[in-house]
Amino acid sequence: VMGVVALIALSTGGRRRGPPALLASGLVLLLVLPQFALSMGFALSFAATAGLLVVGPPLAEGLGRWSWTAWVPEPIRAALAVAAAAHLATLPLVILMGNGASLVALPANVLVTPLVPFATVLGLTAALIAPLAPPVAALIATAASPATWLIARVAHESAALPLGVIEIAPGPVSALGAAGLLGLLALGLAR
Repeated sequence: VMGVVALIALSTGGRRRGPPALLASGLVLLLVLPQFALSMGFALSFAATAGLLVVGPPLAEGLGRWSWTAWVPEPIRAALAVAAAAHLATLPLVILMGNGASLVALPANVLVTPLVPFATVLGLTAALIAPLAPPVAALIATAASPATWLIARVAHESAALPLGVIEIAPGPVSALGAAGLLGLLALGLAR
């Protein structure tokens, strides 16, 4: 659901409509499935989507204006902005979970950015069709398999790189500290 909200908002230029749609979809999901309130997967998905909608577009615009990134082709700047927005929005939660701060997540996410829409749209379509037509859903899921396999492969290979993660003590203090530093960074970049 979060992926679909992000895809629709970003593809229709819905910078103003995206955050309210995200909040509404999150509320509906929590009302229908209250156990999501305790799900770190839901929290990560929601935070990543919020990052895409709120931080992604201004970051992409900034990358086009800054002289040291303006020479980069627009599709690569957009992929970098999307990956950075999702990565930065989820970083405090990742630290809270005890996974440290990844130094390889951003380039890995940029690398797989073109695959995410295929995996998301085909995966959601398969999930929606499955109760009505399981064989058709299986075919659609099989069509998504190359994209999901490549995403997983890049994730595993990136995670195995030496010095790919800065170890940070897990817990709320570290997570709040990371969120505070990211907030200060955002303020500095905005100025």
